[in-house]
Amino acid sequence: MQQQIAESTAQTVYLAILGRPATPGELDLWSARITTPSARYMTKKLMKSEEYRQSGADASDKSFVQAVIFNLFDREADASETASWLDVKSARDLGNGGLFRAMLAEAKDSDIEARDAKLSLAQYATDAARDGRYMPEDRIPPAGAVWPRMRRQS
Repeated sequence: MQQQIAESTAQTVYLAILGRPATPGELDLWSARITTPSARYMTKKLMKSEEYRQSGADASDKSFVQAVIFNLFDREADASETASWLDVKSARDLGNGGLFRAMLAEAKDSDIEARDAKLSLAQYATDAARDGRYMPEDRIPPAGAVWPRMRRQS
């Protein structure tokens, strides 16, 4: 059970911050180390990665809020929701990692359902990569691929 919680935490951070499932090696690395402090450390490390910078989520606080909502909850954030989360960040004096945790803790039921569905798909993709049935990264997927790379369309 503890391992399942650790894997779910790692997948959640990967989906929210990088917009993709963890590779098998990444999942093994982080889930072996997951506790509340190391989940925070993991979030900070991923937010300093080149992959994160290239996603554009670090362009502004607004971009961060919109990316997390899209990556985790599979929907666009409207202007009032984005403004509300920016107000929360300011009022509580949160960094982006703290804001991410607040967004998870205060998610609506429909967003929790969407997140859980995305976590199931992310775990499937990671397991398929581990078994050699799926090759993630930037390869062009074959027609009908199960898991396209998750990127926000601009």
